[in-house]
Amino acid sequence: MRLALALLVLVIATGHASAAAQFPAAYQGVWTTTGSGAESGAGAPQCKAADFDEHINDGLVSIAKASVKYWESGCDLTSLSLTNTGTVNLALSCGGEGETYKTRETWTIQKLRGADILVMTIPSRSSIALYTRCQ
Repeated sequence: MRLALALLVLVIATGHASAAAQFPAAYQGVWTTTGSGAESGAGAPQCKAADFDEHINDGLVSIAKASVKYWESGCDLTSLSLTNTGTVNLALSCGGEGETYKTRETWTIQKLRGADILVMTIPSRSSIALYTRCQ
């Protein structure tokens, strides 16, 4: 019993008991940039999740539990905080096309005409990117 208690104290003190950062399930999946020609008039995507692996267009992004893959780059999730409104504030460690960089971003999912819209706010680039979920 004392050994188990000592191990528990050691794990808590070193932080190894904390869960690795993961995207909420609502964010996971394949998304396409709005305006990429993959949406119908009502904003419903015509793209499929399998389109990412088939490289159908360079406007697709694949979000997994702890990573994000773009056309020629990718990021590992290093930290994430979830607000009570479902918005996530995150830190990413990224690389691609010969570059490596770290970024902090704020993402939220909004509904527009029945479609999920992923809004990525990227302060370091003074930009906002909009994506529609693929089916």
